[in-house]
Amino acid sequence: MSRRANLVAIRILMLGSLFVSQPSSATQFRTGSVVSVRDAEILDDVIAAGDDLSFDSHILGDVIAVGRTVTLGDSAVVDNSFMGFGQKVDVNGTVINSARVFAQDFSLRGHVERNVMGFAQSIRIDSHAWVEKDLSFACGQLILRGRVGGNLSGGASTITISGQVDGDVKIEGDKIVVLQGTIIGGSLKYRSEHEAKIEDGVQILGGVERLTGKEDDDDKAGYTLGSFFWDAWWYLSSLALGIVMIVLFRGFMMDVSSTINGSGLKSLGLGLLFLICLPIAAVAVALTLVGIPAAALIVLLWVVLFYLSRIYVGLALGEWLRGRLRRDATPRPVLSLAVGLLIITVLSAIPFVGTWIGLAIGALAMGGFFIVAYHRRAKTPA
Repeated sequence: MSRRANLVAIRILMLGSLFVSQPSSATQFRTGSVVSVRDAEILDDVIAAGDDLSFDSHILGDVIAVGRTVTLGDSAVVDNSFMGFGQKVDVNGTVINSARVFAQDFSLRGHVERNVMGFAQSIRIDSHAWVEKDLSFACGQLILRGRVGGNLSGGASTITISGQVDGDVKIEGDKIVVLQGTIIGGSLKYRSEHEAKIEDGVQILGGVERLTGKEDDDDKAGYTLGSFFWDAWWYLSSLALGIVMIVLFRGFMMDVSSTINGSGLKSLGLGLLFLICLPIAAVAVALTLVGIPAAALIVLLWVVLFYLSRIYVGLALGEWLRGRLRRDATPRPVLSLAVGLLIITVLSAIPFVGTWIGLAIGALAMGGFFIVAYHRRAKTPA
């Protein structure tokens, strides 16, 4: 049990680094095809969802942005944390706290006073960019030309470093290149099938070590960097999708949350029934005249609901905790979702127990979903 307890503690500490500061009660929501935030100063948190999002304001709270393109302009200042989800995310301004980005292409040429965490196909850190603390990444290609004041860690297919890292570098990739003029204040430890190409004129004050096999102490700890990035990917992607669902279907989401909290046993029992019976029904339908297309739709519904179950139950769990701690507090679904998903991500990591927790979450969500859908359908005029 002690090893499992340590594993859970490590996951709590690592995933806790993803969590943004508590939003104020007057969070601003901006939605639309094109969202341009150009107010001189915004005293609250900003949550935006749309196609093309741009920010050129001084925002005193957090920014959570979900869109096809997300741009933090040159003049933008975010006093707390920035979280961007999109096909293309550009951070050109200043973030006083930390930045977390989940995108296809992520470009940074601004200033982040704490940590940066990036999950993308391509990550580019411009020569003018400055990350004062740590930069963590998981991507297809990383190009680092700027300065990292702390440590650099992560994995990519191709890694090119030509800037400055004041701390240690610990990376994994197929192709690793360290260009002339690079300065690394600590050590360079890398894992790759190919020897890293380190050009003349590179300064690595702590030495170079190529890791092979499983001799890395962090791997022996039972929770690797890869495990953390996988958990973080699920957490951030679920949070991003959940925010969009809250913006678009807030009433339905809150009704499902209330149903799960108020009728937990009923939701669990009904959800278990659907969890077991829907796949069986799909097989039965496939044998009838209706055939495979209808069976495929049933299976698709089952898969979608099971995938969304973390979001529904995460919101319900966060709302339950908020109600226990602050009974008269105004509902704050985004904060509740973030807290609930964090707890679920940690609990799901527990060996063996996590599997049963996942099934219970799926059943609760399905039961709550169908109860609310039935009551809403019953109230709809024929």
